[in-house]
Amino acid sequence: MRFTIERAAAGGVARGTCVKPTRANRKKKSCTRYRKASSVKVPGIDEGKTSLRVTGRRSPAKVLSTGDYRLVSIAVDAKGVRSNRATATFSITKR
Repeated sequence: MRFTIERAAAGGVARGTCVKPTRANRKKKSCTRYRKASSVKVPGIDEGKTSLRVTGRRSPAKVLSTGDYRLVSIAVDAKGVRSNRATATFSITKR
């Protein structure tokens, strides 16, 4: 299993996709884009559930900052066949 944590960021629609806000697209429709914050591979079991506990730490020295995030998971079997993407959103807030 590959788990990727992506941070939500403001964006603007340009040519049908959500891109970083610029002068050229600042008056266009706004959107939410996601930027990769961290990823981890977790060995899975042949069948069944694989879990990942999100603590807010990317490593012992780095912490995810306050904000909105999306968790993306994709399973890959021994033959290289990839599953559909599964996503879940979460927020990190101050205590």
